Amino acid sequence: MKIFRISLFTIALLLLLYLILSLIGPSSIKVSSSKIINAPQNIVIREIADLSRWSDWSPYPLKNPLSKSQFSGAPFHSGQSILWTDGPASMKQGILKLDKFDMNRIEYSVDIQKTAKCKTSGQIDILINDFKTTKLNWSAESSIPFWKRPGFIFKSNEASMNPDLEISLTHLDSICQIRYSAELARQFSLNPPTQIEK
Repeated sequence: MKIFRISLFTIALLLLLYLILSLIGPSSIKVSSSKIINAPQNIVIREIADLSRWSDWSPYPLKNPLSKSQFSGAPFHSGQSILWTDGPASMKQGILKLDKFDMNRIEYSVDIQKTAKCKTSGQIDILINDFKTTKLNWSAESSIPFWKRPGFIFKSNEASMNPDLEISLTHLDSICQIRYSAELARQFSLNPPTQIEK
């Protein structure tokens, strides 16, 4: 009987400690990253204002090769969205939605459902650096479910989210450079330089 009471007391104490840590743990995490993209603004906008192209440079498809996604809406317009699931054995699914779009900024939201309910809101500022390059400032804030907050007390924001932003920007830079080179080649083929007769 004494052992039973000690066990109950220990469990109650652990639950109380967990509750306290959940109350004092962060309710959200914020991250940001910036990068110069080696392509003009119009090339960059084609990639980030069309959600159907995000899988070309996002690291998430590589992390979840069995994930499936379904695009809906019109590219380059607010309201377009992607519904995805992590795979047949996973209970996690979510929706990525483009909330606002103009030539200088896009705002988006991510709503993850089922086993890990959390929401993310983010924005990407699109700044002309010069006529050949574009600067992107990417910031995002994600809510943390109450029961997960103790795990983030000693966990830095950079360790959980920032690497994904940096990887995405690096992949995006590579994609935009390829698109820009193809655009220059197409323009060159349509308008070849005139040879000067000697």
